[in-house]
Amino acid sequence: MKRILVVDPTTSLRTHIRSICTALGLASVDEVESGTEAWTLLVRDPGAYALVISEIRLPGNLDGIELLRTLRADPRGREIPFVILTAENHPSFAVAAGLGGATDYLLRPRGVDDLRERLRALATAENESTAA
Repeated sequence: MKRILVVDPTTSLRTHIRSICTALGLASVDEVESGTEAWTLLVRDPGAYALVISEIRLPGNLDGIELLRTLRADPRGREIPFVILTAENHPSFAVAAGLGGATDYLLRPRGVDDLRERLRALATAENESTAA
């Protein structure tokens, strides 16, 4: 089973997303707090991830938008679904995410419920591919 990468500086949010994934049977979750840490994992094994979930505002040199752009610029990362989950409700961020190739842009706190539905769909797809 491929893993999910959660990139957020807030430990409680990463833990919450992990618990959602675990409840849905998607137990393979890697958590990091910075874009740089995420990029290190993605470069090490780009085919390992079924999904990246990232906040926009991250510590270090790579914020969520730059992480997205960097991933999309690498041929190995163009097809990995990338969801921005943020409290940043500014149109420029949503536009930058869309232009950068984000799969989705979800606003917290409501976005966590939307994310749960997307993860449920991923779990269903994983179960169907395992059964086939």
